Amino acid sequence: MKLCLLTVLFMTGLLFFGCREHRVDLEIGENDAPLAFDEYVESVSMIKIAETDDMMIADISKAVMIDDSTYIVMDRRQRALLKMTRGGKIVDKFQRIGRGPGEYTEIFDFDIDTNNGRLFLLCNRLLSRIMIMDFDFKMERSVDMDDRSLYQRIAYFEKEWYLYSHDAWTIYKWDEHDMPTPVIQSERSNKGVFFSHVPVFHKNGNELYVNMGGDDAVYQMKNGRGERFYTLNWHDKEAGYHIVSQLSPDDNLRYAKNAPPIIQSLIIDDKKIIIFYSRINFRMAVADINTGEILDDGIVYNVLNNSSPTLNINREPAQFLFIVDSLTNQNYYNIHYQASGPYETALVRYKMK
Repeated sequence: MKLCLLTVLFMTGLLFFGCREHRVDLEIGENDAPLAFDEYVESVSMIKIAETDDMMIADISKAVMIDDSTYIVMDRRQRALLKMTRGGKIVDKFQRIGRGPGEYTEIFDFDIDTNNGRLFLLCNRLLSRIMIMDFDFKMERSVDMDDRSLYQRIAYFEKEWYLYSHDAWTIYKWDEHDMPTPVIQSERSNKGVFFSHVPVFHKNGNELYVNMGGDDAVYQMKNGRGERFYTLNWHDKEAGYHIVSQLSPDDNLRYAKNAPPIIQSLIIDDKKIIIFYSRINFRMAVADINTGEILDDGIVYNVLNNSSPTLNINREPAQFLFIVDSLTNQNYYNIHYQASGPYETALVRYKMK
């Protein structure tokens, strides 16, 4: 009898602790001093993009490495995807603007399936469409969604699509055959948070994390559901959310000082969490993954580390791009620089220690 009771208690404990969400509170934004970014970076380099009259780039909003030598980059301003070598040479371009089969009016995001060499392009505003193609931009098929919701972000994970709707502040799961199923809905009223190119889905190796811009929660996707991984806290948090809830997106410049932090990139390993985020300034926080203790937090200046003193940087980056090569902890951002003559475009690549 005692053995049975102990067994039941043990199994109950396993069920409780095994299913309990990993909740860690991170207190960020308390330090306005410059952060010693160099201490966390193994290397910084710049990929100068070799543009031609036929292969021009207006502005890179996302870049993903598909193998050791090739990137797929998205240029939302041109509504195009481009294939680029590691040396910066553009070798192919996908641009099909129109309203017919195999065409789109607008592009929002893309993700890849590395195991099967497929790319998923999320496009169109009134009737969302996912265009499926290989890495050579050869079309396989298009899938139109019938619910007429506006989706702006996509991730392919565990053989399913995850979609983000900024209007509903909700993450949906979709397998193509049924209507999209909501799996995470923001607990915050963030209607005043301006939606930009900041990513919602963050892949780290074989894991997928989710943060809806302005939300204080970061979730980890597991078996088709989102588990809260940690919660962000900062000074005057509730007052800031109250202000944001009263505003429209057009007011975003007026409330920047009171706005919630916007996470722009995540790097997570078995020891620490590195968060790149913005709140007026561009900032970085480093936390112990188990205790939530903030090990470092501050404003990031001069990410280039004076590695290119001859370059005249025209536009300091407003955000870091999607984690491109998460297995080796590399991030990239887009700059316009001038060595001689007109301004050119480049990706700055940094590898974290």
